[in-house]
Amino acid sequence: MTFEENDFENKLKLVFETIREVNDLAYRDVFLLSNQVLSKSPYSNNYLRKIVFNSPSNRIGVVKIALKVGKYYLSSLLLLICHALTSFIYFTSGARGALAFDTAKDLVLIDTFFSGKKIQQEKKFEDDYFPGLENVLKIKEKNYVYLPIVYDVADPFSLISVFGILRKEKVPFVCEYGLLTLCDYIRTVYFIVAYPFRVMRLAMKIDGREPKYEMLKEELLETIHLVTFHGYIRYLVGRRAAMLPANNIKVISWYENQVTNKNLYKGLRANNKKISIYGAQLFLYAKTDLYIIADENEMKFDLFPDRIVVNGSSYLSDSSNASYSVGPSLRYEKLFRVRIDRDKQKNLLLLLPYKIEDAQNILDFALGAGIDEYKVVIKEHPANSQYLQKKMNMNSIPANCFFSCEDIYDLLPETRIVMGGFSGSLLESVSLGIPAVVIKNREDLDYNILPEYGKGTLWEEAFTEEDLKRSIARFDGELSKNNPDIELIAKKIRDSYFCEPSESRIVEAFDLH
Repeated sequence: MTFEENDFENKLKLVFETIREVNDLAYRDVFLLSNQVLSKSPYSNNYLRKIVFNSPSNRIGVVKIALKVGKYYLSSLLLLICHALTSFIYFTSGARGALAFDTAKDLVLIDTFFSGKKIQQEKKFEDDYFPGLENVLKIKEKNYVYLPIVYDVADPFSLISVFGILRKEKVPFVCEYGLLTLCDYIRTVYFIVAYPFRVMRLAMKIDGREPKYEMLKEELLETIHLVTFHGYIRYLVGRRAAMLPANNIKVISWYENQVTNKNLYKGLRANNKKISIYGAQLFLYAKTDLYIIADENEMKFDLFPDRIVVNGSSYLSDSSNASYSVGPSLRYEKLFRVRIDRDKQKNLLLLLPYKIEDAQNILDFALGAGIDEYKVVIKEHPANSQYLQKKMNMNSIPANCFFSCEDIYDLLPETRIVMGGFSGSLLESVSLGIPAVVIKNREDLDYNILPEYGKGTLWEEAFTEEDLKRSIARFDGELSKNNPDIELIAKKIRDSYFCEPSESRIVEAFDLH
């Protein structure tokens, strides 16, 4: 089943407003801040898909709910034991280290993510989310401490290894394993026990027989087996972090408006109402990513940053109640340094998405299009460690196609046209005047990240292999004719979605004067 574009927009609005209405009741309970359905995320549940594709509502029986709750308790117990073990090893191994900063001065707390796998492999730390921020903090002689969530490593000993490297590199950080107390773990056990009953109580309180309410109740119960205490732990971490010895605390937070953000902000403000939070949305996202859109209705629950710093002017809100500003595009600094020479652009670049299944489908689609007259460079998502390249029989790859591990900005100067699913990299490419062909799946949600005004000039959609071949030939011809509209629209996109990073812009965005 497919959907029309205008119908899709209306259904996005319907989902957003329905969940907002329910959250007016739900978010009075701090336990429900950890529910992924209520966060509007389309990745951990199917509520948005059910609304968009008009799926029928299905009642969930008592037996199925009981089995899901049993699975929830078992999974949560095992993961909590693992978390507690990590905390014990953390305290006894010496990985904790000592924080040294002037308690009479203000403290900048950086809420972000660390790739544990990358830190282990490189034996050092580089900030992938706020590159350049640390240097400015040092220049301005600011007290600062990272408050990271370490992802992509799970076992306790790997985590302790990561923290040991951070300590050796003298990276100032505090983490949940060092902040939480025995009392916090008791509260977490209570959360785990009570959470399913809070969800069921909410489902019973949702009034209305309309499909949008029935589907929401259904999805709340369908996902009741998901482990959620990690979100609640972020709330407890916020409560502890707010008590760090400092004159004032300013939080610079990687703000995706996820359950981890909501819980942290709630916790920080529980013990420190004067704390200031800067929510950094210094990334690109699609209109389908409803969870990223800050809901002003959540201000009254202390879940909203004091200021939201966005990647470009196109993300600014017309709101009169919330504070928005354009900040430095810290992760896109290379975009402003790369130089494009049309005479050197000969290759096609195929960018594969993160999900392996989607990557395989897009690769098969592109290889089946018969674009033999071009050299095709295939780049997997950096997080996949060349998975498809290692898995595939290279003899099945046409002679004109090559896998590459190079940085995308090393590939773009020789790229004539880029192909792939919707991604930030496509938006980066078109902002440099490199046309993009988006390989679409009619039966999936539309994660279009590209602006409508560039369609037909700098990007096109391909639903079939013939579409892909036709679009490549058309863009190739437009580039050969030096169509001036390409450069004009590319500049407009670059100016709307990106802001060149600099020391002064970092200082201004986060008030680091």
